[in-house]
Formats: sequence, C-alpha cells, structure tokens
Amino acid sequence: MGKGYAVVDVATTGPAPGDRVIEVAVVHLDRAGRRTDEWCTLVDPRRDFGPRHGISPADVRRAPQFAGIAGELAARLSGRVLAAHDLAFCQDFLTAEYARLGHDVAVSGLCTGPLDVPQGTALQDARASARVLVRRLDRIGAVEPVRLEVPRTVRAYAMQRSGGVR
Repeated sequence: MGKGYAVVDVATTGPAPGDRVIEVAVVHLDRAGRRTDEWCTLVDPRRDFGPRHGISPADVRRAPQFAGIAGELAARLSGRVLAAHDLAFCQDFLTAEYARLGHDVAVSGLCTGPLDVPQGTALQDARASARVLVRRLDRIGAVEPVRLEVPRTVRAYAMQRSGGVR
C-alpha cells in the first residue's frame, strides 16, 4: 500500500468542466489510520468567481496559482492511496489542473461517500472523510498508491484562510 493514505478535498469555482480549484487540502493517514500530517492551501484560479465555500476572490488574490503548488501536492499524494468523499469530483478537477500544466495524470483511489460529510472548508471536509475512511479500513482491499512525478517549484508556498481552520 505504500506510505498510507492521502485524504483529499478540493473547493472549486463551480461544478462544471472549466471551473478551477480554489482550495485543496490533504490529510495523511498511516496504514493503521492514524493522522500523521495535514496540508491545506488556497489557490488563485486566475479568473472571476463569486463567493464559493466561504472563499471570496479577495481571499485568493495573494494565493499561489495551481502551478505553484502542483509539485508540492504531487509529493503529498505520491506513494499513498488517494481517498476522498467524492472521489470522481476530486479526480476530475485534479486531472484537469495538472493537464493545464502539461502533465497527464490518472489518479485512482477510494471514495468515502456516499455517507454524508458536512460541507465545510476543504480541510474540514478532508478530516471528516479521513474519519470515515478509518472506520472502514478493515474492509479495504488492495488499492494502488498514486504515482505523480511533478517537479516542485522553488517558491512554492501554502496560503491558509484568514482566521485559521479548526
């Protein structure tokens, strides 16, 4: 299984193709389901959007673009089994964002849905999905870890929502 699990959630400018990621969160779990790390950043989609998921255009103005976090995100996913509440949604958006950068990625993993996960910040939702995954670890068969090779940019940084996330 590799290094364990990477539970992911994304917030986007909308649900349609062509919409962009505006926040991404990753919660790491070891093979036994213990949380070992978490990471979250806002992402500047370089396009107009109305307030979504409690995020306004002003909130992302100084955030990195996806290109600035692509390598860091790939490193956080690679070698781990990907999990998400709505795996297809997260897969579609991550694949599209990497494709815009010229990277052909195909990610597979585990869907923790269709159980209800409250709609909060990306990090809150990733944490909730991680709790669901931990309750189901004994029922998970063999799933291939993600393998992503995307160079990290020199000046990559994560930008949190103001006021922090609990």
